[in-house]
Formats: sequence, C-alpha cells, structure tokens
Amino acid sequence: MTTPVQILYLEDDARDVELVRDTLQQSSLAFELRIASNRADYEAALAQTRFDLILSDYRLPDYDGMAALALARTHQREVPFILISGTLGDEQAVDCVLRGATDYVLKQRLDRLVPAVMRALAEAAEHQKRCQVEEKLRTHQIELELQNEELRRTHAALDATRARYFDLYDLAPVSYVTVSETGLILEANLSAATLLGVVRSTLATQPIFSHFILKEDEDIYYRHRQQLVATGAPQACELRMVKKDGTPVWVHLAASIAQEPSTGAGQAACGAPVCRIVLSDISARKQVEAYQKTGREVLQLLHEPGAFADAVQRVLDVLKRQTGCAAVGIRLQAGDDFPYIAHAGFSDDFLATETSLVAHAADGGLCRDSDGNVSLECTCGLVISGQTDPRHPLFTRGGSFWTNNALPLLSLPVNQDPRLHPRNQCMRHGYASMALVPIRNQDRIIGLIHLNDQRQGCFTPEVIALMEGIAAHIGTALMRKQAEEALRESEEKYRQIFENAGDAIFIHDEQERILAANPLACERLGYTHAELMAMTIEQVDTPAEARHAAARTAH
Repeated sequence: MTTPVQILYLEDDARDVELVRDTLQQSSLAFELRIASNRADYEAALAQTRFDLILSDYRLPDYDGMAALALARTHQREVPFILISGTLGDEQAVDCVLRGATDYVLKQRLDRLVPAVMRALAEAAEHQKRCQVEEKLRTHQIELELQNEELRRTHAALDATRARYFDLYDLAPVSYVTVSETGLILEANLSAATLLGVVRSTLATQPIFSHFILKEDEDIYYRHRQQLVATGAPQACELRMVKKDGTPVWVHLAASIAQEPSTGAGQAACGAPVCRIVLSDISARKQVEAYQKTGREVLQLLHEPGAFADAVQRVLDVLKRQTGCAAVGIRLQAGDDFPYIAHAGFSDDFLATETSLVAHAADGGLCRDSDGNVSLECTCGLVISGQTDPRHPLFTRGGSFWTNNALPLLSLPVNQDPRLHPRNQCMRHGYASMALVPIRNQDRIIGLIHLNDQRQGCFTPEVIALMEGIAAHIGTALMRKQAEEALRESEEKYRQIFENAGDAIFIHDEQERILAANPLACERLGYTHAELMAMTIEQVDTPAEARHAAARTAH
C-alpha cells in the first residue's frame, strides 16, 4: 500500500484550500493535506510533523510566503516548497526560486499544480539519492583516511622490520611515494605506479614536481611543501597530477617528514629527512562535485529571463565547460524530427549527416513504425524512441546510452544491434567516450543531451545518473520557457490587433469601469488614455456613436 504524501498547505482562504484539494484529488497522488491558516498553525505544524511537501500562499494577513519559505528551510531544509499565488510577477518568481523555493504556481493556472507537485517530489527523491551517493563517497574517503593513518602508524612503529611487511606496502589500496629533500622520488608502491600510468621501476630518481604535478597546480604543491618543511607537522592538500599519457587525475595528497636510513644506491643519505606521501585518487568525487555544480548552474540559467534559444545555448555552454567533453549537442523535437538546436565541438561534416534523425524510404517518404510513429535512426534515435533495454550494459534504467569505448560498436553483428540504420559517425570521427541522455518533459522524451570525447574513460555510472537528473530539470524548464515565450508572442499579437483595430474598442468590468481602450477610442472620444482609465462608461460624454461603441465592448 502506497504511503500517502504528507502535504502542509499555508492558506487563509478556505475557497482556495478547496480548489487546491480538488485539483490534487484529480491526480493519481495519494496524499494527506494539513491546513495551516496562520503563522502560529504553520510554525506548530513544522515543529510537530515531518512533511514531504509544503505549499504556501504568497500573501497572508499576518505572514507571507517568503517568511514561510525561510522558516521551512530552517526546520525542514530538504522538503520541496511550492508557492501558490495570484499576484506573483516574474522578478518575484525568480527571487523565490533563488531563495530556495522549488517552484511557483499561479492560482489562475492551477492546471500546473499537479505537474509541479509531481516534479518537486521527483526532484526531492533524486536529491535524496544523490545525498546517499555523496554520503557513501564521504564514508569511503574517511575509511581510506583511517586506513592511511593506521598504515602510517604501523610503518613508524615497525620501521626496523619493514621488510617483513613489503607486500602490505606494495599492494596497499592507496599510493605511497617517498621523496627526497631535493624532490626526487626515492620509492613508490605499485598503486602509485598504476595511478600515474608508468612502470614502477621508471619512477626512481624522477622529480615529482616537474614530471607529475599539473602545471596549473604546481603552486599548490609548492606551498604545501613549504608548510611541511617549515612546521614539520603532517600536511594535506588536493591537487591534480598528470599521468604518463597526459591525463590529469585528482588526488588527496597527505605528507609527513621522516628520517630515512640509507638502504642502497639512489636512496637518501643516512639520517637525511625524506617526505612520505600518501596519494588517494579522488577523481570520482571531484567529477561528481563538478556535475552537481553543473546542475545548479543549469537550473539557475533556466530560471533567468530571456529568449528560449539563448537559454538553450547558455545551457550547452555550461555543459561543455563543466564536463570537459570535446563535443556537446542538445537535440529537441521539431515536428517529426529531433535536430540539434545547439551544439559545440562537432565538425561541419558530422553535422551535415547527423543533424536529422528521421529514416526515409526508397521513395523519399518518411518511415513509420506499426504505431504510426516516425522511425528514428542510429543510437540517438534509439534513445529518443525510448526503446533502450536497461538489461544491456550500455543502457541505464533512465533510458540513457553511455560507453567509455565506442569502437567495438563498429563490429557489432547486425542481429545484435538494436539500432535502426546505424550510421556510426561518432566512432568514425574518433569519439571513444559517448553519452546520450534523454531530455524528458514528465514521461515524454522531447530530446537528448549528446556528449562526446576522443578520450576513453570520461564517464561513470554516478556521472550518468547525475546527468539524467540535470536532463530532467532541463526538459521541464525548457518546455516551461518555450511555453512562456509562446504566450508572450501571443499576447504581443493580441496587443497589436487591439492597438491597430479599425474600430474604437473598450474593455470594462461589470461595474462599467473602463479597463482598456485602444488609440482609436481615445481619438474619437477626445480623451487621453489616462483620462479614460479613470472613468466609467456612464461618465463618457459621447454622442450616439460612442454609445454604440460601448455596446460592443468586451466584458
């Protein structure tokens, strides 16, 4: 049995409460709605009960939505918060989102309430999953730190018998490096050689500073070493090292000073101080942090005002910068096709063949499946069609395709290839790492994010999961922005018709107060627009022609 969603609704108007309740009951959502009609009730509810969702009016007699939001973020920080208002402007809406509101719904548009609630609950669940992943990463890091500390104590206490623990040192899950006063590597274990992508024997007498520290991070290592020598106390930092093939790798570097007796040629002089370094690969954590930052930046961009096309391009620029991928594209539905509406890094030759996905028959017509849907080609078409198999290692439960080595797809037997008319242009253009993440608007796929890079190993399951979360936000926000842009265009069209009509037109309310009048009405009646806005129909001193115009006004 599904546990009802616990919803707290701050609203003093009983009619609005019933409208919201009726709207939610029309959905498939099982819920329990607790009403707080004033500040005291709201504060008591937050203190007594853990809620899954908070709804709030924007203005109340003794309280307001922003204060309610601030209190919710103090007491139940992770709970989604949706403002429901009849007077919320664009600037106020953006301010609410920037200050922590999950979404906002106008009371005149309660048809958006259920999608907003479903989206907020889904985002909260996804956020909880990400927090669990982060907690596991932090726990793993702590465990590694504890292991490192224990190993350091063991090495210090049993230095005289270290030969008996050679295997423990050599096969440790973390990397150990011993560096001389002059910065030369004296000793390293197999994990260090693997981390740096070199043969272990070649590490001896190599300068760690100039050979293995990324140039942009050399100052970090220099300051770290200065502090270590000056204080003699253990020091730690995070920086990027460089593998033999030039690939950067993030590491947590912990170092301490020790006195090392000489054990042979190439070793430190007897009694000379050496630097013992422990390296932990934190690339996965850094990658997750980068993608989380990407998600936050994308969300902020999509909530900023601006044209739809500009928003898409800015999102793409963020994705390319933060992921570091050589080529990034965003496909969105346009009629029956899903062309790139924004792209960066793809060659003109690639775009000439890959922009369109629709399959054509021999007579030039569109190919369609048994349900009448247009058939889409290659891997992009497979992902957008939603026909991916999560049991296959190249696909996720979220419908994404990803691989860190795409070249084997070129030799995939036809009877094992689920793609329609595979083009394989990504592989032919030298891309090894590929990710295709569907962009959804609720349950419908409306496009995808395409990430390509010539390097192998650019993605992990955690990264793809984070990208799927980002794509979900992009889909919802882009559709909202596209709808808002269409609404603005419609309103502008209406305004032009109203302003340029060949008849005098009034708009008035039930009390016959004039709400709007077009230029021709002002001209014929001899009043300024401001004067008419302060008058009623009865107050307009007009001949019969004006009375006839008043009879044709809109209510």
